[in-house]
Amino acid sequence: MARWQAAQKSSVTMVGAWPDGRQHRNHHFTETEQDRTLNAKISIIAFLIGGVSLAIAGIINYFTN
Repeated sequence: MARWQAAQKSSVTMVGAWPDGRQHRNHHFTETEQDRTLNAKISIIAFLIGGVSLAIAGIINYFTN
């Protein structure tokens, strides 16, 4: 395993981005429908901001190189 892969795995584990099955079930059953709706909206907004940022970076790269 490369050094960056080990660092990535440990950092993802530390922030809880890869919960085990027990943690996932616990979270799923304690989350309300409003929480899920809010999480979906935040995810969509973050995706759109990321997409726009990537497009802007691509345009800048295209015209400067």
